[in-house]
Amino acid sequence: MPEGTERSKAQYLLVAHAQQPLTLARGLLREAEEIYYRSRGPQPVATAGKWAFGKDSVVTIPDGEGEDGVTPLRVRTAPYREEVVLSRRRMLRAVGRHVAANARNSWKPGLMGRFFGRLLDLDDRKVTRLRMPAGKVTVVNAPTGVGKSVLLRAAAPLLAQNRAGPVAVVVGQIHESLSNTEHMRETEGELTRHALDEQIRQDDDHVRKTAAEFALAHPTLKVVPLVSGYRLAEQAGRALVQGREQRFEELAYGCDLSTWLTDGEPVRRGAEPCLSLRPADAADDREGPGPAHACPRLGVCGKYALIREAVDADVIVTNHHNLLGGSVPVPVETDKGVLDRISLLEFVMRRYPVLLVDEVDRMQQSWCEMGTDEFTLASRGTHRSSLLVEVDRQREVLDAASDRRLVPVLFKARSLGEQFLNYVLEGDLWLDPAEHDDDDRLNSGWHVPGAWDRWLLDKLLHVDITQPIDPDVYRDFRKIFPDRKKKKRNPPPPRYAHLAALLEKAVSRDESHDALPPVKTQIDRALAKLGVPGHERREITNALLVRAWLGSLRQSLRHLKAVLAGMGRREQMTAGRDLAKALGTFNRNPALPFGPLGYQLIGFKVEKDQHGGGRLSVQALSGDPHTSTVQLGGTIALATAGVERSILALSATAYFPGAAKEHLHTLPAYVMTDATPGSVTARAGNVSETPNGWNPIAIGGQDQASKPARLLDLGARLWTDRLSEHLRYLENHERDRARAMVVSNAYSQAMVLAAGIASVIPDPSWIAVVVKKKNTPPGGVAPPQGVVMITVDQLEDLPFTHPNVKVICAPMRLVARALNILVPGTDRSALASVWVATRPPADLHSPTSMYASIGAAGIAAGRAGPDPARMLADQSRAAHKRLYQLLSASPMLSRLPKFLKIEVLAGILVDMIQLAGRARRGGTPVQLYLVDNAFFATHFGTDYPSLLRAYYDQLTEHQQHHLRRTYGSTLTAWLDLAHSTDQPHLVHVPLPRASAAEYERP
Repeated sequence: MPEGTERSKAQYLLVAHAQQPLTLARGLLREAEEIYYRSRGPQPVATAGKWAFGKDSVVTIPDGEGEDGVTPLRVRTAPYREEVVLSRRRMLRAVGRHVAANARNSWKPGLMGRFFGRLLDLDDRKVTRLRMPAGKVTVVNAPTGVGKSVLLRAAAPLLAQNRAGPVAVVVGQIHESLSNTEHMRETEGELTRHALDEQIRQDDDHVRKTAAEFALAHPTLKVVPLVSGYRLAEQAGRALVQGREQRFEELAYGCDLSTWLTDGEPVRRGAEPCLSLRPADAADDREGPGPAHACPRLGVCGKYALIREAVDADVIVTNHHNLLGGSVPVPVETDKGVLDRISLLEFVMRRYPVLLVDEVDRMQQSWCEMGTDEFTLASRGTHRSSLLVEVDRQREVLDAASDRRLVPVLFKARSLGEQFLNYVLEGDLWLDPAEHDDDDRLNSGWHVPGAWDRWLLDKLLHVDITQPIDPDVYRDFRKIFPDRKKKKRNPPPPRYAHLAALLEKAVSRDESHDALPPVKTQIDRALAKLGVPGHERREITNALLVRAWLGSLRQSLRHLKAVLAGMGRREQMTAGRDLAKALGTFNRNPALPFGPLGYQLIGFKVEKDQHGGGRLSVQALSGDPHTSTVQLGGTIALATAGVERSILALSATAYFPGAAKEHLHTLPAYVMTDATPGSVTARAGNVSETPNGWNPIAIGGQDQASKPARLLDLGARLWTDRLSEHLRYLENHERDRARAMVVSNAYSQAMVLAAGIASVIPDPSWIAVVVKKKNTPPGGVAPPQGVVMITVDQLEDLPFTHPNVKVICAPMRLVARALNILVPGTDRSALASVWVATRPPADLHSPTSMYASIGAAGIAAGRAGPDPARMLADQSRAAHKRLYQLLSASPMLSRLPKFLKIEVLAGILVDMIQLAGRARRGGTPVQLYLVDNAFFATHFGTDYPSLLRAYYDQLTEHQQHHLRRTYGSTLTAWLDLAHSTDQPHLVHVPLPRASAAEYERP
């Protein structure tokens, strides 16, 4: 800053560098790339001799191994394509050829014809070409069951064959990536052999295998499933148990290090020391063992075979988490040099000019989840170890030089964290305002250092906090605390120097005894000298100490992060890597490391138990998932590969304003309006706990201890008053779809509901309940006699394996997406209705939900215009406002402000729409019933009808128009529920019939 210039009045900073700006930028980028490649070259390779790994294991590598190093993978960046086009005519021709290859695909041409016949662009014109310009995410929003999966699986080979590829297909889960690839290969075999009787195998990982057939005139395409090498062993073992021999052969691999083992524990499958071999004879070396070495078989190991095959594949299939967080952990040669490893995102962006992304809103949610980390920093009496304790246990594998750098910062962080927890458990310090009857305090449970700064400025410095705070005043205030920068050259104001010294003493940990009690007394006296009234000093003392303690703890964690980062990835401290990852050392999105907040957010939370123990946990939030998703083909592609890419993104719920985790902040380029009247109906399904009056059963908002008994009653009354008549009607009118799914919030709740239904149902074998592990009920809940227990892997096959099952009880989040239970031999859903037995929880204070809410609020506040600096400032202000709104909000839905209740509702509506989609395959209608009376209880302002009305009314006219245009009859169904004045209060009324239905007979 020029001398004499006031910082607060400066608006622009101009750097005089006497160079053309673009020339300078290119030079700086070139220099940065050179530094990047020099610092990330391939690590040394282990050669003949003895090498150690883990605690005391030793392998003896034979002569000749590793002498030529490891040959890097050659990954060449595919050229830029301005636009990729997928025409309706070519798609219909390709699908028509599928019918020629297999008559069981005869329904596909009609499905694709209807899909393109109803698809509209932004100008409401029918679509003849899907245009995918590079640099944008081209979003297609269409209902469930209209052909998006067929489009995805047919488009990938079509684009690859027409020189638009190679193509990357990105699906939601690992089992989806494997099954999609298997199915493409199966269908290619059908086409080349014209084997009409080829079996279309069922995939027991929830993805219905549909034919992705290739044109007969083209050669066979190379299709590779790309899943993380670290999970191949898990997937291979699973395939072996399931009897999937072909998949097992594809995924299983051996490890040569296992055959070279001469001492110690064997190599653990899935956690092989591929990159962390140490010379065994350097154990006593005072200088340490030196850098870790790579296995000499790294370039030919079966663990990384899929990566090698993907280098020249025509189509790869991977999943959201692997794309966003996976890596290529072998040497890679790019156009600019050789690196020891690259991210999978960079690999895909370099190699594949077209990406087809399924469930793109779920990918954005995955990005939110990956940007949040929570871990235990200290615990007392909870039988739970902390991550810092694990780092301490594992540091014995370090050499002395590394350990001496780690010890000071590790034990400083441990000391601060554990003693702070002790003080809170003893009541000497507090974060929870409920204990002290102070409604001005934060009550979310999470505490961010600085959250009380405005309150302290008011009480201590008497600043008018209703007005913008002067930056110089706030800067002087910050100097009071021990975590200020450059302490000797940045002294606190003289008036507060003594107070600052006391806060420094409180967190210094230099005393041989507990210094907090006398320091609190001294701070009270110092506040008295500053003129603070006596009745306020206790709260101000606590706020100052908490601010000082957590600020110092945050600072010590950052120092610890820096030391761990300096140790490199190859150290054998898994806890250290976990901690570094959680604190943001290895940023998963370096292109956009921070969201609208502009920095990584670190928060603390203390949870107490009933026995005087508790834990101190930390959450770290970073990245910008909302911008990253819509900029996947633009900023992200440019940052990782240097070129923009074309992205076709599919979803049934990509556009839903207010849904923080799911809503994409861009308009869909193409939409299919859900225009079929009556295709979705949303109705009240509540039941009374007594047969002779109306006393509806509520689960949400009730005491946790009472819920199991209430769920048992709910299950019994649900069958008696609702399901028995409903299924009888279906048995008479649509027998092949006479099934209902009852969803709840957890495995245990699903089992309790099943028990309640089983207590009154004629035959318990009509009930299937989804469990986490095969034939293993959730802890503490006994399975009812005769009820069928299945895992989610077996759910799609239920109409084949258990045709008598009429009621399916399952956790909602488990079945809301990527699940197709079909009538055998058809593409029609075997479900007719979905019953939501428990109100979903109001999840606003988990790290993922907070992160999504803060980011969404910031992004939504920005408006494109001629002043980008102002837009960023608006986004930052909105994000900070939402942060403190969340910190000051109760975790209870009834106590949330209305705008946060609406945000919770929007996210639940997305899940409900996806859930209803499970029963809409093949265009079948679905009835969705809300059973828990908490959906309709009006006394706390949490009833869904009023929240639905409030949600829709707070949208802009523009948003309402696009919501109607996108969801059509689905939106109408929910608005009908919202405005209904006649909520049915059904008491059991039997329908007349001559005899019992077949499924009710003994």
